[in-house]
Amino acid sequence: MSSRLTAKRGRKTDKLTLKQELYCRAYINNGGNATAAYRQAFAPEKASDKTIGRQAHTLLHTPKISAMIEKLKRQALKAQEWNPEALTAEITRLLGEAKDRGDRKEQRMLIELLGKWLGLDKTQDVKVATIIMQDNYGDGD
Repeated sequence: MSSRLTAKRGRKTDKLTLKQELYCRAYINNGGNATAAYRQAFAPEKASDKTIGRQAHTLLHTPKISAMIEKLKRQALKAQEWNPEALTAEITRLLGEAKDRGDRKEQRMLIELLGKWLGLDKTQDVKVATIIMQDNYGDGD
């Protein structure tokens, strides 16, 4: 946590306070909800929802906060780098869930995505892959 250091005697620094860093991390962890991140980091007990929303928005657009959020996003993406096997497994897992829900539109989209990922980007190849996947996961319509 080398990025946190509070300002001394009112001087501004480029470092984040502990609460600001918590806000950034909460924002990333909750999928980008600024208000929920503000509530988690600052725990405002008596503030109205409107005030919390305004403060969260202001904080989100502060240059050092937005820079830290972008840094955390890059770190999160790097940590989740996909290899071909992992991506194929994830698409296949999602395809199975879509089949269980009976969501044929999502099935078709996932079949096409998997075909493209596997390099079947020609129309005929995608049609063949779609037929093969439909045999395993339903008709996809």
